[in-house]
Amino acid sequence: METRMYRHGDCLLKRVKEIPITAKKVDGQTIALGEATGHHHTFKQETVQLYKEQDTTFIDVVEPSSLEHQEHNTLQVSPGKYVLVLEREMNHFENAIQRVQD
Repeated sequence: METRMYRHGDCLLKRVKEIPITAKKVDGQTIALGEATGHHHTFKQETVQLYKEQDTTFIDVVEPSSLEHQEHNTLQVSPGKYVLVLEREMNHFENAIQRVQD
């Protein structure tokens, strides 16, 4: 059975059929940086290509790849195309939805 989603801390990789042709290739293997801790979610292999369209990150995993973080177990991600969804939370004091700070 094909894996459709991966959760790695505050990052969710959700499989998509295609990466938009308007998305631009970006250098690097890091998909998310921790604002508070400086930790990062980074693919170990260079068989992963990142793309950006506005504030959305897309990931093309060509071969099985390891996603690493200093405080989480390493996650093996199957080949496929994914969109990165960052966890959000409701701040009831400010009546606003905001990204979870790592």
